[in-house]
Amino acid sequence: MNPLPAPPLAPPSKTKKRKTDFHFAIEQEAKKRFDEAAKAEGKKPSEKIRELMMAYLDSKRDSITVEPDPAKSKLINIRTLLPEFLLEAVEDRAKQKGMSRNRWLSALAQSNLMRLPVLLDKELDALQTTSREMVAIGRNLNQIARVLNSDPNRAATTSLQEIQILSATLKEIRTEIHNLVTARNNAWVADE
Repeated sequence: MNPLPAPPLAPPSKTKKRKTDFHFAIEQEAKKRFDEAAKAEGKKPSEKIRELMMAYLDSKRDSITVEPDPAKSKLINIRTLLPEFLLEAVEDRAKQKGMSRNRWLSALAQSNLMRLPVLLDKELDALQTTSREMVAIGRNLNQIARVLNSDPNRAATTSLQEIQILSATLKEIRTEIHNLVTARNNAWVADE
């Protein structure tokens, strides 16, 4: 199946955009170096400044994340056309992640728009295990508090030992969570 060609870019607006001047002061040496750099790219200094400003503004726009809206959480099926080489790359990446291509594309969009890593089943299992361990630690802390409240004489030996065990367990859990977050933090960037 031959992919459809990409739609043409929107034609320039027929209405002339109103422009305004932008004035600022800069050291002579810096201006000279900037003018030379712009000229080396075949651009006027004003074109290069405009390009840099737009790139900066675009980068700020891209940093805005989409917040979840429970009222709009219904899943909607969409159809996407991709050139064959992109489809092959999508299928390859999805296979590497152990996902269907549709699930992978959905995860890619979610992570890039919401700026949150998408967790795979294995990672979700690890987090659920960690959550259960944290609940168990909470129970242990409650038991220690009960012992301390009921028998202050016993507190000096038993609780210190138990607290050291809990501290070591918490350190392990923090390390596991850190490793998980580190591994997934950039796993879903669009230019992966």
